[in-house]
Amino acid sequence: MSSITGNYGSNYYNSLSGLRDADLRLQAVANNVANSNTDGFRPDRVESSAEKSGGVRGMVVEANAAMVLPPKGPSQTDAATETINLTLARRAFTANLKAIQSQREADEATLSIIG
Repeated sequence: MSSITGNYGSNYYNSLSGLRDADLRLQAVANNVANSNTDGFRPDRVESSAEKSGGVRGMVVEANAAMVLPPKGPSQTDAATETINLTLARRAFTANLKAIQSQREADEATLSIIG
């Protein structure tokens, strides 16, 4: 098996898993902002971890889930934190799309050389 065949899908897989992680982060931000005026709401956050086979896996967890809060109280959503999380997720999404585009261009160049 050649190295091209053996590694062909891994670059795409890594980028696609990054896109899924960024999408999960965008969804968490949207949920947090939508519920920012809900009494007692605790914002979600995404914890990401590397997969053994490559790529990344994100998991949504409730922020401060271990805290015992009264049933009524102000939302713990912080607008500045959500703005930063939104910016980071958008940039991760863009970077992964660029990686896919670069891999596609490299694949096309290889195919044009092969004939």
